[in-house]
Amino acid sequence: MNEYPQQYPAYPLPPIARKTSRLGKASFMIALGIFLLVIASLVVMLLFSLNGSKAASTIIGISLVGWIFAPAGHLVGLILGVVDVCRKNSKKLTPVLGIVGNAVLGGIGLTWLVIVGNLMLQSLGAFR
Repeated sequence: MNEYPQQYPAYPLPPIARKTSRLGKASFMIALGIFLLVIASLVVMLLFSLNGSKAASTIIGISLVGWIFAPAGHLVGLILGVVDVCRKNSKKLTPVLGIVGNAVLGGIGLTWLVIVGNLMLQSLGAFR
């Protein structure tokens, strides 16, 4: 056995400071960034469509491709937020905001894609 008593420090050790992690910031910025990009593409698409420009079909195509990939970006942001929330020494506010933002906006985006896809298939006569 140990003949000597266990030594304890005379003062308590300071707690480890929790920091906001880069993953939480990235998750929140992905949610905000994709939302702003989708809104900006919608505004540009509407301006070109209402103007009667010849480039309107190109702008609409580029916007639709971006909108298709937006839920995938939200999924990446959601995963980053969950990973950061599970970490021990990180603050939780930013990743939780990122998780909520990515889940809500990604869900809205997926719902919108399902509705538009359904309407497109109905207009093509796929459900007759």
